[in-house]
Amino acid sequence: MSKFTIPHEAWLSDHDVHLQDIIGTIVQGLTNIQQQTNANGNGPQASAPPQISSLTVTPDGNGFIHAQIFDNNPVQRGVEYFLEVSATSNFSRPMVIPLVASRDYRTFVGNTPLFYRAYSQYRTSNPSSPVYHGGATPAAVNAGGTVNVSFPNSSAGSGTADSNGTQGGSGFGTSITRSGVRLPQ
Repeated sequence: MSKFTIPHEAWLSDHDVHLQDIIGTIVQGLTNIQQQTNANGNGPQASAPPQISSLTVTPDGNGFIHAQIFDNNPVQRGVEYFLEVSATSNFSRPMVIPLVASRDYRTFVGNTPLFYRAYSQYRTSNPSSPVYHGGATPAAVNAGGTVNVSFPNSSAGSGTADSNGTQGGSGFGTSITRSGVRLPQ
């Protein structure tokens, strides 16, 4: 994280020491805010966190799954995790589950084979690249049991991604704003 900078700092020290002290105090406050929120006051958004280490989804045989995200990377406070679930391995319209700071998720999904991926993101960054349960080739997980649960065919997405649900892997979004809301197709 870079220190918040001001132009002409050297000139200021030669011409008005009191104003330099005032501005120095403001700059230190802004630098503290940048560090505590993982923001960048000098330019573009903060860098995405590193890709998580792995994702494991374990079925219990009775319709429940336990998803665990393993992230052994150095990260800053405020990192958030997302789990996405899809009926297809291409994640064309995944359901986005924000886990906030947790790296564990347990839920009932019934006797339906589903695909899972996960990623992390700071509120002020793009998301990391997703990691799939099963590795480079996503593997479906069937939680077993006797109850068939229908999985939704569509998603409304998340964050600043389009509302048609086709921009999975976006978390809070990949742009700062969303210009207009498109209706699901």
